Amino acid sequence: MVAEKRDRILQAVMSVLERDYAGAPEKAPLNETKQWLTAFGEAWKGNRLDDELFACYLTQYLATLHDPNLSLLVSAECPYQPERCGFSVRRYGDELYVVEVREDERFTVGDAIVLLNRSKPDDHLRYAIGNPVNGDDPDRQLWDDLVSRCAHVLVRHADGSEEDMRMRRFPHAHAAVAEPADPVRVQDDVTIIDLRRAPAVFDDATYDRILTALFAGRVNVGEVLGDEVQYTNYTVGNCAVRRAQLMAVRASLDPVDAGWVDEELERLASHEGTGFVREVEREDYEVQGENPGRPVRLLTDVTTGAAGERIVRIAQAARSKGLVDMRVVGRATSGAIDYANPLAVSFDEYYTLVYPMSKTEAAFRGEGVSGTGIAPDTLVPFTPEECVSDEVQRRALER
Repeated sequence: MVAEKRDRILQAVMSVLERDYAGAPEKAPLNETKQWLTAFGEAWKGNRLDDELFACYLTQYLATLHDPNLSLLVSAECPYQPERCGFSVRRYGDELYVVEVREDERFTVGDAIVLLNRSKPDDHLRYAIGNPVNGDDPDRQLWDDLVSRCAHVLVRHADGSEEDMRMRRFPHAHAAVAEPADPVRVQDDVTIIDLRRAPAVFDDATYDRILTALFAGRVNVGEVLGDEVQYTNYTVGNCAVRRAQLMAVRASLDPVDAGWVDEELERLASHEGTGFVREVEREDYEVQGENPGRPVRLLTDVTTGAAGERIVRIAQAARSKGLVDMRVVGRATSGAIDYANPLAVSFDEYYTLVYPMSKTEAAFRGEGVSGTGIAPDTLVPFTPEECVSDEVQRRALER
């Protein structure tokens, strides 16, 4: 019975990714369904497919599509709760360098992980289906999940000594990585806007704070960006999930405030089953800029989420109109901005899949940035030096 239930969930996830997911057409070459069905089947035959392996396989399957908008949520009722290693790493050459230590204080920032289960990173990756580390570009690779699944790693410390260490795992909450308390700062008469840990969505105060620091006077974001086109996938499945979301929202509103929900429900009904529909939006948001004429530097990385990417797009459009003196410094962003309007579909009391139902016009034309990110004006490849100094900020302050 448990095996049948897990098979049903797996088939449902694959169905959503093939029919309802906004990125289905362009991500199809990465969607190795046959290999994953084989892997799940072999684990089941070997009596290894418990809740932990099932959730880990699903998470790794989603990771091979290289879209941070995709995620698997595991409820508190599930016997297995997601875990992570107590540190984060970045790749440089054939090694993984510890860039942040959280719970596992056996490690130190700057430690180099040389071997994963006695294999170099690339050799270890050959055992995986697809590419679960976000691609082949070392600056974009995200290794934390694979490292957490290792039994042990060989670590080279700063003094040159090497140590074989058994991995420890720690509870991993599904909270978004928090952006800095204030991403805006002024140094050497340059306005720095640090977007390297920008989440999927900024709160209103942070969004206003960033735009205020970017612009010198009153600016309407809609006039800077112009009309924005997106394509929304109105499959029957997506409409059912979206309708349930809207009805839940409607139940919490007074009838006077529920008008917009009713309009959305009518729009759903008119488009249901039609597939991708072209929609045009314009952001009507005004901000009173307070930049006194200082140059602006936006700091970005592969960890820059959709909210940060939108700031980059606004700044680029403003620069093209002569409104700002701006440069993007660091590394290419996550590429999450290609997709929007997330839906959450629960398969049982344990597992929920989150996926987007809309995509940008560029993504629809096959010209999006998912998998590559928005490139910076000044590229600063990761090196071990960043373990001891902020090389991205240093380059941003260069004249």
